[in-house]
Amino acid sequence: MFDPGKFFNPAADNFVDKCRISLVTKVTLVKNLTTTWKLVGDGLQLGASIVFAIFIGAALGWWLDGKFGTSYLKFVFFGFGVAAAGRNVWIEIRKQLRKDELGRKNELSKNP
Repeated sequence: MFDPGKFFNPAADNFVDKCRISLVTKVTLVKNLTTTWKLVGDGLQLGASIVFAIFIGAALGWWLDGKFGTSYLKFVFFGFGVAAAGRNVWIEIRKQLRKDELGRKNELSKNP
């Protein structure tokens, strides 16, 4: 016999809504993953710039010590490398603060 319960199921009517919610959830998840990996990349870039700035400063000081027969230039240029690394960190912090402030302004303009 004909069973209308097989063809008309109130729970199945929400299937379209569930698919829509699922799609929104997936898009949000992809955006969050993209943001997460961007932050990981920024952190790795910052770490590498710190290491390379200090290494280049120390290596240049060591090379100049050998060239001029001194023993203190490696420490001076190591200090320059640390200062350059600190400058890189400061630049990255300012960039992130500007990005956060811009995001807050956009969020406030959308939700007055």
